[in-house]
Amino acid sequence: MEHISYMGQKGVDEMKKVSESMKMRLALIAAAVMVLLSSGLFQAKAYAAGRKVSNPRMVSLKLNRTYTAYDVTGDGRADRVRFSGRAKSGGYVGLALWVNGKKYTLLKASGGRYNVDYFDLFAKICTLSNGKPFLFINPQLDNEDGPISALYRMKKGRLQKVIDFNTYFKGGYTHTNTRIIRVSGSSLTFRLAAMNMALGYTEMDFRMKYFLGNLRLSSRKGSIVSICGSSPRNAKALRRTVKLYRTAGASKSSIRIAKGTKVRVTKVYVGKKVTRFYLKPVSGKGGWFQNPASYRYGMKPILAGTGYSG
Repeated sequence: MEHISYMGQKGVDEMKKVSESMKMRLALIAAAVMVLLSSGLFQAKAYAAGRKVSNPRMVSLKLNRTYTAYDVTGDGRADRVRFSGRAKSGGYVGLALWVNGKKYTLLKASGGRYNVDYFDLFAKICTLSNGKPFLFINPQLDNEDGPISALYRMKKGRLQKVIDFNTYFKGGYTHTNTRIIRVSGSSLTFRLAAMNMALGYTEMDFRMKYFLGNLRLSSRKGSIVSICGSSPRNAKALRRTVKLYRTAGASKSSIRIAKGTKVRVTKVYVGKKVTRFYLKPVSGKGGWFQNPASYRYGMKPILAGTGYSG
């Protein structure tokens, strides 16, 4: 009996040790969970349960301000959104997007070509009629251009670039600038401005449409809005004789228009390698003029009364 009593006491002691060990493990697990919660790793799930919202077609977002009334992830519920930057010399250095506690670095605060103050952040949430939201991000330097000018979307926790407006225009150009001017139904219209070698500062409108699960270009052809501040309806004389392509995608030029001929520039075609402008004489056949790939000394835009700037 004494032997049995001794063994029973030993078992009780062992059980107490196991119980104490389990308590310590549970305490450590609880502490780890609290650390994770405070660090924001679980915030995305918490925010995903936000109230249902319906975004306006377009809404502008300001720097260093937190928004909790809009959906940017596409689940129809409110997200916590913030663009953050560090103030310096009247501008901002570095740029990050925060969505539901997750950070997406857009511009680093040091290093790289654009380690400079930028003066304005143009950011918008653009929402189509199907409820799909897209983010337009454009921190502008002087001359209205900047290191980023692109349309993004959130997908499975990642920030995906839909189109890069800074590299969209092809051929010789400087100082591109883009604005989203219209969201209608399942389409979006952006206005691209570029100081190009053919015409000087030109504004052009292009349309994108939601198709196969994403926004895509409706066409590589766009309309001309202005040339050096003038309406494209205003005919201007050619500074020199030009060779034109019969179609936007033709491989050889086959049309010539003489110096002094008055023409209107109504359309633009942006291919994968070149950009061409449609020149229509006041009388006679028109054609597509290819934007020169680079600037040559003494070069001027092909239309009288226009010039380069910036």
